[in-house]
Amino acid sequence: MAPRQVPEWTIVDFIYRGYWWRNRGILILNLCLALPLLTAVVNGIDSSLINGLQILPDWQNFFGHPTGKTLGIINSAQNIGGFIGLPFTPFASDYLGRRAALFLGSIIMLAGVAMQFTAPTVKMFIAARAIIGFGLTFCTNAAPLLLIELSYPTQRGKITSLYNSSWYFGSVLAAWICFGSFQHMEGTNWSWRVPTLVQAGVPLLQVCLIWYVLNLL
Repeated sequence: MAPRQVPEWTIVDFIYRGYWWRNRGILILNLCLALPLLTAVVNGIDSSLINGLQILPDWQNFFGHPTGKTLGIINSAQNIGGFIGLPFTPFASDYLGRRAALFLGSIIMLAGVAMQFTAPTVKMFIAARAIIGFGLTFCTNAAPLLLIELSYPTQRGKITSLYNSSWYFGSVLAAWICFGSFQHMEGTNWSWRVPTLVQAGVPLLQVCLIWYVLNLL
């Protein structure tokens, strides 16, 4: 039996071992990965915002103080939309590509935010929440894949762990936005419309910049 041959080099020999911010390529890569990482932040904002809106008197007055089943479906509408989108998101990520799926989800979310911002009735508000959840499912499916596939090998574990942790940043941000709008805009419908409009920030950023992120598919 021939002796086992040892390869002259392995992938370890090519790994950069210095500070990542001193390597131009890794620095640009990590800046690009910040974009899909923001998906977890907007997930935290979208999931937690409705809790803050419910304590705003102007939101309560505008929608007629919803209670019971109506209040329950307002809270669950986003999850219902996400459940509806679940069968489609894996195929979108595989056949359209990660960036295209993230772009599509962000466009749908922007449409939902616009509808929610201008909603004159509870029914339209609920429909808008469902649309946001539908689009968010596309983003939350594609974003982790981009992070795992594109992150530098020595940083893959750290960057991946940041994804779910970033949800809490979005959740806290939503709470403070609702608090600030209540403090400074109490007595007007802007006290609940402004927090709603903030939901459009990350999707708009992703729509404009996602094509600058590398794609494997």
